[in-house]
Amino acid sequence: MKRRIVCLGTISAALGISACLAFYGGAPAKAQAPAVERPLLLHLLTDANSNDANACVAFNLAWVAIERGHPVEMLFDGWASYNIKTGDFWAKYRVPEHFRKLVSQTVGHDVEWAGGTYVDLLKYLQGKGLVVAANKTILALSGDDKKLPSFVEQWTLAEMVTHLRGSSGYASY
Repeated sequence: MKRRIVCLGTISAALGISACLAFYGGAPAKAQAPAVERPLLLHLLTDANSNDANACVAFNLAWVAIERGHPVEMLFDGWASYNIKTGDFWAKYRVPEHFRKLVSQTVGHDVEWAGGTYVDLLKYLQGKGLVVAANKTILALSGDDKKLPSFVEQWTLAEMVTHLRGSSGYASY
């Protein structure tokens, strides 16, 4: 009789341990959501008509990060928000083919971009996960909020604060 109690006690202990492991994460957790990587926020402020070199660095970083699978948000703000309007700076100038080759070398695989203007590049990267946004408030002051390409999100000041606080990293150009 004593032997039977030991066996039942062992079975109960084993079931209890299994239940604890499943409850506290020792067993594979199918219901756990994967950790979401917070985006890198690239904040463009410089008027490209005066100095496009700084903004080009932001385009370089965004392209490499997106090709590597990292989330990125590009926020065009201040004078830079006017540069992505239809017909303005970034819609006029083509991205050099050499730029695509440098990005391909950096990420270690061929980049499937067919070429075009910098606005075309933003649209291409947006299709791969880039969030392209502009300061809605500054553009609304001049009525230029209606002149942005359709894929550009317009963030209010409150939304800008949320994105700035929620980013994993920040760079301003």
